Amino acid sequence: MYQGTYQPPTRFSVFPPVIKNLLILNVLVFLAQIVPETNRILINWFGLWPLGGSPIIGLGEFWPWQLLSYGFLHGSPSHLLFNMFALWMFGVQIENTWGSQRFLAFYFACVIGAALIQMPVVTWDFMASGGSALVGAYDQGLRRGLRHLVGFRNDVSGSTYLSLFPVSYQSQVVRDWIWTH
Repeated sequence: MYQGTYQPPTRFSVFPPVIKNLLILNVLVFLAQIVPETNRILINWFGLWPLGGSPIIGLGEFWPWQLLSYGFLHGSPSHLLFNMFALWMFGVQIENTWGSQRFLAFYFACVIGAALIQMPVVTWDFMASGGSALVGAYDQGLRRGLRHLVGFRNDVSGSTYLSLFPVSYQSQVVRDWIWTH
């Protein structure tokens, strides 16, 4: 019969330990970012900066720990909310299946892998602009890099699609946005 606290018959947890700690850590770092002085320090030292550029007054420079630390910085409450929702939604299933240690290794491998994929594009955009690109231009650099590295193609009907994936962009708005930004 029932004795003590209730434990479900399975090992499934809605907030496994790694997910819970990552959520808490990300929220705490975001709260620190609300203070302008702290935010400037966090962005300069822990944000992901391009390789090889000399530091510009007021901007940071690349350090190896940024390959991991940038993953805890968020630019807005909605950025934090949607990232943490996705982490919880997908991460719970993975952590409950794989276990905490394997999930944590996977999480950090994804953070570092994303940084390594982003670095050549951002560094190239930074250097191509003479070193005067701002961090806010990452979005533009990534789109430009995707167009050059992955390659957008036009088929006979005029639809734009990624050559790597069978995804067709039928909307003129999407095509215009991709090519003009």
